[in-house]
Amino acid sequence: MPQEQFLISPGGPVTMDRNGEVKYPGIEVEATGEGGRIPPQTISVTLPSGKGLRFTGFTGRLVVGNMQGAQWVEREHPDGVLSHDGRVLTVQGVDLALAGKGSKSAVLVELQALANAVLGDTSLSFLVGTQPASSSSLIRIQQ
Repeated sequence: MPQEQFLISPGGPVTMDRNGEVKYPGIEVEATGEGGRIPPQTISVTLPSGKGLRFTGFTGRLVVGNMQGAQWVEREHPDGVLSHDGRVLTVQGVDLALAGKGSKSAVLVELQALANAVLGDTSLSFLVGTQPASSSSLIRIQQ
């Protein structure tokens, strides 16, 4: 199986209140290959068990964005599939919008902390293509 042409790292930290406010934790993806377009990827995001977090909507919402010149451009991928227990969001055919070696994109997921969310720090698990699972932004849940 060929080596993927990108690296994954956690996005910046996200603080969430237990009031249902929507936040966007995620990962950063950086192109490492010399050539060619990276094909669309399947992305799966897993919530930590028992932390009181949930994806928004019936199918979750994944957003891919990057800087194009001085402007932030994002593309929504709303056609995800939630697992029966609502803990795993899977979206197929996600274009990472990487434009050559060193280019970067952010992959963010729309998330809410419920009123009973466990206070403290946690993160999500992201699977992108065949890469090993990666942790998302640090998520700090507070009152």
